[in-house]
Amino acid sequence: MNIQKLEEHAMSRPGFNKYEKKRREWQNHVSEVARSKYQVTTRLFTKRPSPKDGARPPDVDYDVHPWIAKALVETKSPFMPNPDRAKYYEYLDKTLRQLSKSATPRFQRGDIICMSFRFGFYIGAMSWTSELLPMELIRVGTVSKWPTVSTYSVAWASEDTDQRLHEGEIMDPVDG
Repeated sequence: MNIQKLEEHAMSRPGFNKYEKKRREWQNHVSEVARSKYQVTTRLFTKRPSPKDGARPPDVDYDVHPWIAKALVETKSPFMPNPDRAKYYEYLDKTLRQLSKSATPRFQRGDIICMSFRFGFYIGAMSWTSELLPMELIRVGTVSKWPTVSTYSVAWASEDTDQRLHEGEIMDPVDG
């Protein structure tokens, strides 16, 4: 996936960023390593539809923590829980089921996850940025022995302080 190409396409469209705001600085780093990192996140809250418009808020199909629900009511907040939160599934025996109903109801280290997402843009008061918004995360398999970077692997790139795995690195499986 080349997000930079999607951004270039969006920037070429009439009406995109009509106030000519700068791109958010943390994504403008000269290093391609830093430039290629994106956060994948779902917002916890979204704006509540205005009662003036006659629209009723969409249903939220998950349990909201009681103190959050109480605070939203007590403060008469213009926000509500996000009904478009990512869904979590497991694909097993050619069947898709909610992760919470599986034998292992949470993602774990070693799970192989397939993610579908929407790509969008956020234009704020000072700058704009692109967003990856997860829709579904699906466990499609599990690695029985989680690999770690071996002591003889390629050295970490100096500008990459996150110390993540990179394509082509030498890895050893962990016993146990």
